[in-house]
Amino acid sequence: GLFDLQGLNADQRIQLSGLFKQKAIHDIAVFCRDFGYVNDFVALAQHSTQIGVLTSKLSAEALAQPLISRAIASIVDIQKTISALYPQLTVIVDAAEVSSYHYHTGLVFAVYVKGLARALAKGGRYDNIGEAFGCGRPATGFSCDIHDLIGYFSALPSLDIPRIIVVDRGLLANKS
Repeated sequence: GLFDLQGLNADQRIQLSGLFKQKAIHDIAVFCRDFGYVNDFVALAQHSTQIGVLTSKLSAEALAQPLISRAIASIVDIQKTISALYPQLTVIVDAAEVSSYHYHTGLVFAVYVKGLARALAKGGRYDNIGEAFGCGRPATGFSCDIHDLIGYFSALPSLDIPRIIVVDRGLLANKS
């Protein structure tokens, strides 16, 4: 949102995304010093996981922009919905998350579990997937490492859950 409002070019987006990825608040402030939304970029860097605090720190000008207000409302709604459905989970939203693939066009997510330093699964929203093949449509997808999944679930106490068997139908069709 702020990148678009500020009208950053491709090089500026890459450089600033790198600074946000590093959570380099001082460097973000220096990089954005001549921008109209400098204080908003700094607020985003400092309070990206505290949406209420972030909203209170953003300028009235930034909050008046539909792109920003819709993004904040969407984040709040998603966080409330997940928390209502799964009250036992800790849901943390980082409004400055930039570690997504170039094709993500919306919300990105990562699932972390106790005992594993990296994400168990990660993914996001992408619009117009398949457009090159004449069938553009919105989608959400994720990826995970099967070895991480097996390791994580193998370490859990026995649960009364059904077993899931995945079968590649194409592979079976080729066997006569």
